[in-house]
Amino acid sequence: MQRLVYLDLSRNRLRELTHLAFSYLANMVVLKVSGNKELTFVDSRALSANPKLQDLDLSGNGLTFIDVNILSALTHLRSVRLAGNPWVCNCNSENLISWIRRNRRIIPDVAEVTCAFPDSLQGVLVTEIADRLFPLCHRKREFKLSEILYFCLIGPGLFSASIALNLTFSLLMVFHKRIKKKDMKHYRKLRRAISFKYSKRPNVIIQQINTKAFANGGATIGVQLSR
Repeated sequence: MQRLVYLDLSRNRLRELTHLAFSYLANMVVLKVSGNKELTFVDSRALSANPKLQDLDLSGNGLTFIDVNILSALTHLRSVRLAGNPWVCNCNSENLISWIRRNRRIIPDVAEVTCAFPDSLQGVLVTEIADRLFPLCHRKREFKLSEILYFCLIGPGLFSASIALNLTFSLLMVFHKRIKKKDMKHYRKLRRAISFKYSKRPNVIIQQINTKAFANGGATIGVQLSR
């Protein structure tokens, strides 16, 4: 396999080219991976083990984006085909678009490499989109009046309100704990008083009952408990 220099994987229903997918083909010179409509992802290091690659065909796939480092790392590249893919043309694709413009001489189908997304740029040549797209990507953002009001007034107001709310909640928690602690002290004091009252000797309690009964003209308890 190490002697293989030509590999054609066109129309094989590939879905992705993974990390070091061709690591055992260090001498590969030609790689054709076209006509795989389900191929939507190429790992940034998929071709890092193939420095001798000269001819790369990625046309007719489902690629919307490819890491430009994949292409720029192939220093011996003489031909690369990219047409027939639904390329996304936005600020994230700036480096890829710039590379295509600089290396159009080695892209035989460069006149067919067009944008598919966004809809406003659908069908526009990638090489022509740079002058329209890049100024928007690098333009300083102009803040709207509503955004200025938010950052200057509403934002700080909401922040201050959240701090005040948290502070109020903390104070309520502290106050609640103090009240609870005070109630517990009162409860313990009352409990000790009740325990002291009913901890008297039984004969004293009976004497109290007899005294109350005699005052009311009732019968008394004649049993005296020993100490």
